[in-house]
Amino acid sequence: MAYNSIYLWLRWSMGNAMVLRKSCLLGLLVCSSAWGQTYTGEDIGAVATSGSHSVAGSVVTINASGADIWGTSDEFYFYHYTLVGDGEISAKIVSITNTHEWTKANVMMRESIAPNSKYAMMMMTPGVKGADFEYRTTTGGSAGPSGQSDLSSTLPHWVRVRRTGDLFEGFKSSDGITWTLYRSITISMSASIEIGLALTSHVDGTLATAVFDDINGVSTPTACPWDSSILQSDPLCVECPWVSGILESNPLCIEPPPPPSRTLSWTNPTENTDATPLDDLAGIYIYDADTDARIYTYLTTTPGATEQVTFDTTSLCFKATAFDTSNNESVYSGTACYVPTEDGKPYIL
Repeated sequence: MAYNSIYLWLRWSMGNAMVLRKSCLLGLLVCSSAWGQTYTGEDIGAVATSGSHSVAGSVVTINASGADIWGTSDEFYFYHYTLVGDGEISAKIVSITNTHEWTKANVMMRESIAPNSKYAMMMMTPGVKGADFEYRTTTGGSAGPSGQSDLSSTLPHWVRVRRTGDLFEGFKSSDGITWTLYRSITISMSASIEIGLALTSHVDGTLATAVFDDINGVSTPTACPWDSSILQSDPLCVECPWVSGILESNPLCIEPPPPPSRTLSWTNPTENTDATPLDDLAGIYIYDADTDARIYTYLTTTPGATEQVTFDTTSLCFKATAFDTSNNESVYSGTACYVPTEDGKPYIL
């Protein structure tokens, strides 16, 4: 059965604590808005019927009209935030109503909300047209590429778009763990772009519905928009590297490097999503939250029990799922990260 997510936290070994400059931690908190915590939902282009979105836990549902995301101008619904610099976004596309064979649900990076904007997106269709990576390389130019989409990909499916400078890459995955680079394109875009989830019904005036889950955004800004009123300027921290907002092992920011041993604790779920008792719990999967790689399996059959495990890993951020005897998984837990403050205690995102 499908069942509720678990709550994951960390136990920190004081003897192995690393020292993080306070100004770097303040910078992390100030810059959190720069890596996509506030989404806006809106119609792009002159759609005949207005779209909408709803959020329930980790699931985002979008209803959208629109003629297409194609040609020289687009019509669709966009649930998005502003990204500055390099980054990526991935999501599991759970379902799409079959309004048209070219109804498109996708993760998108877009230079602006103008209908004729440059963009790159990794998309899924309801069925026979499968997956594709599409783009517009010039404002008001024709979208591409022409040719066949990947007809072998079916729902549910994970999709990802990554930006590194002017290089935009589209990835796909059947399980959210193993990713395949599908296509890439070079597009000259401004540093500040819009990034998020998009849907067009391909039948303007008729709403389609798409369900998204397991949504992850990662930002690696080259210049963090420091708020000098909050952050006391520390030139040593300006160049600290970022991974999901986590300051990594730059000797100017953290020393010594984080220890290889991590201790995670959690409370097992007790109910299925329909509130019936959970009677077939088989264990917990632990994932690296930055790469979505499964790194540890813990076997347990006791709902509601508080569990703890210590294992060696260089990962800094973790999330977990529960699984049953048929290997059905829950949704992800929240993310727990090792980012200790100067008093040696971890700051948990």
